[in-house]
Amino acid sequence: MAFHSFPDDTHLSKSVRAEDIHPATQAVIDCVLDIQSWSNSHRLKLNVAKSEVIWLGTSQQLSKLSQADLTLTTGDSVLQPSTVVRNLGVYIDEHLSMEAISRHCANTCFFHLRRIRQLRRYVAYDALYTLIRALILSRLDYCNSLFAHSLYCTVCSVCKTLLPDSSVVLLPGHMHHIF
Repeated sequence: MAFHSFPDDTHLSKSVRAEDIHPATQAVIDCVLDIQSWSNSHRLKLNVAKSEVIWLGTSQQLSKLSQADLTLTTGDSVLQPSTVVRNLGVYIDEHLSMEAISRHCANTCFFHLRRIRQLRRYVAYDALYTLIRALILSRLDYCNSLFAHSLYCTVCSVCKTLLPDSSVVLLPGHMHHIF
């Protein structure tokens, strides 16, 4: 069992074949119970309601597993598997297709663009430019290396936020020349 600890978080991971799911599930449960007993001995509480489990694999691999195989029961609590989890601001789906982070990034950027557009007539051009760099481009730049080998359609949904709407926000009139 591999683990990575953060100040307020612990990630457990185990690579396993679909045929060997039962021993792997038991190993994860034992590890979670060990973390829970250590937490209790140090007067801390493991919040099972905030704990997440995700099983990563292709759709063919995941279809071999039943819902009972994917559910972890630790004492009196049950951990249901998630299809998407968030890790350090990156949304990871069970097929590692990057669609979840692409969709979330595009939605967030469009939200901020709409809000910035409402400010257009009240704020100077330099302030709008700074807002776009701070709220949109920084969000697009964060973890963009994860898109390196993604499908074209996944990357396109993120790239669409850069082209038309940012020019609508920054340009004073609809007939203004871009280049």
